[in-house]
This record gives sequence, C-alpha cells and structure tokens, in this order.
Amino acid sequence: MLRKKEDLARDRNRNLDNQQLDFTKKVDKEKNIEKSRRLVVIMLLLTTGLSVLLWLTRSLDFYFKTNSSISFSNIFSFQKNTDLPFQKPNIDSIIEKILAQETGEWAAHVHVLGDPDLSWSKNADLALTAASLIKLPVILTYYQEVEAGNIDQSTTYRLERQDLRLGAGSLQRQKIGSTSTYQNLAHLSLNESDNTAYTALLRIITILKVNEFIDSLGLTSTNLEENTTSASDIGKIFKHIYDSPDLSPSSRKQIIDSLTNTAFENRFPLGLPQGIHIAHKIGTETNSVSDAGIVFAHDKDFILVLIADKVSPPKAELVFSEFSRAIYWQLLNH
Repeated sequence: MLRKKEDLARDRNRNLDNQQLDFTKKVDKEKNIEKSRRLVVIMLLLTTGLSVLLWLTRSLDFYFKTNSSISFSNIFSFQKNTDLPFQKPNIDSIIEKILAQETGEWAAHVHVLGDPDLSWSKNADLALTAASLIKLPVILTYYQEVEAGNIDQSTTYRLERQDLRLGAGSLQRQKIGSTSTYQNLAHLSLNESDNTAYTALLRIITILKVNEFIDSLGLTSTNLEENTTSASDIGKIFKHIYDSPDLSPSSRKQIIDSLTNTAFENRFPLGLPQGIHIAHKIGTETNSVSDAGIVFAHDKDFILVLIADKVSPPKAELVFSEFSRAIYWQLLNH
C-alpha cells in the first residue's frame, strides 16, 4: 500500500514536471514570436528611413550641383549666418549652364525685387514672339483706365460673334449674346489666357490706349500689332504690377489673384517647392514658349522671365521647371 502511494506521488510529480516543461516551452515560443515581430518592425523602420534619405538626396542633387559650397548645415539652418560676407548669387552661370545646350533663341531675366543690384539677364533686349504675354500690357492698360475712373468693372459686356477666338479659354464656348462683366473678361484673359475675353477687352479699351501705355512704361521691344516683346520689357511689366503707385491695392490684388493658380501650371510652378506662391503668365505659339512672373519667396521676392523662340514647345517646356528650381535654390541660399 505504501509503495502504491509512492508510485502515485512520483507520477504526480512527473506530470507537474511535464506541465512545467510545456509551460516553459510555450513562454519561450511567445518570446520568440515577440522578438520576430520587433525585428520586422525594426527592419520596416530602417527600410523606410533609407527610402526617405534616398529621396531627400535625389531631391537636393541639383541644389548641390549648382552651388558646391552648400552643406547640410546651410540647408537645415533656420537662421542666416550674418557673420559671413555677402556673396552675390551666381545666377549668370546658372542661366548659361541651363541654356547652353538648347537650340533656338532664348532670353532670360531675373531680378530680386527691392534690390536694383541683384539683376541678371541674357538676351534680355532681344525682340521675340510674345504669344500670350502680349495680353499683359493690354490688361494693365485696362486697370489704368479703371484707376482713372474711365471704366466701371461691373459693366456688363454682351459677347459678339467678332469676339470669338479659338484656342485657350472657356468663353469661346459661350453663346453669342451671353454676358460677362468687364472684370471677368480681365480675369479670364490672365487666368485662362482666354483669347475671346482678350479680344473683347481690347475692343473696349482700344489699341491706341494700349500703345500709349506701352510707351509710358518704356517697353521698347513690345509691339501689339507684331506680337513681339522682350524679357526686359516683361520684367518691367511685372515690376509695375509689384510696386507701381499707379495701381491701387485692390487692382494689384485682382491682377495677382488672376495670375495665381492659372490654367497653365506646368512650367515655372513645377520647379518651385510646394507652398511657394507664384503669380505668372505663360505664352505658347507654334514655335514659341514662355513663362514670366513674380515668385513670392519669403523675404526675397523676385521676377523670373524666360522666353524661347524658334523651338519645339514640348521639348522646350521641360527647361522651365529646371530653370525656376535652380534660380530659386540659388537665391534662397544667399
């Protein structure tokens, strides 16, 4: 009887040992699973970090190429080092480098607003095809008449058959006799580069008035009838938009708003960082492409003009984003 009790005790102890062993194995298994999960998470974070670093490196590649003195401490510094001597941005070399391989005729103009010494140009006085850049002096003449009290912007205009023009803009799809305010015609002429709205507005203010405005602003290469202009003339137009006392704050705001988030954002805007405001106007004809405007870059607003003539538009268009990107980062670093 005593032996039987001893056997039962041994069996009981053996079962407890087996249960303890099973529990230990289960705990070890759960620990291994948890380690595996942590390893997967760590690998995922490392992979994501490397991907972000690779993207950042590629994004800044052109920035480093255009200025070999740039360092990561420069880029991520939130405060300029005022102890360093001022170095004029090397914009001339950037313009030459970008345009050196391009065929056709190119003209460029860059000007930091508020500083007459910070201005760079290439072929800036060369008369080239204006395309829809010619709408700019017409719209500024319109606002000149508004400021003089000769035009009421709320006046209703009835669309006539002779106003209709194919190409850019939505007004061409409206019925003859449909109405639009003068202000809307001006907005569409800039924002959509609407040819019908532009034609109607030109009839309202007359070619004579536009030519008088062109002369008053000293636009020596801009000719309404021949549809020509120059990078220098377009630079003067945007300087007038930016700070001319002849424009009231209300008119200036209307013009800049109309030149913002336009129907054509595939040139200069593509090269600028997201959130940077640009008010600009493009031009396109069979063998001509252009973009020009004001870049509102924190405390360093600047005018950017690039006109290409005798080129293939699809290929030439690719240069504009490269141009705006290089100029922006070069100026930002100084």
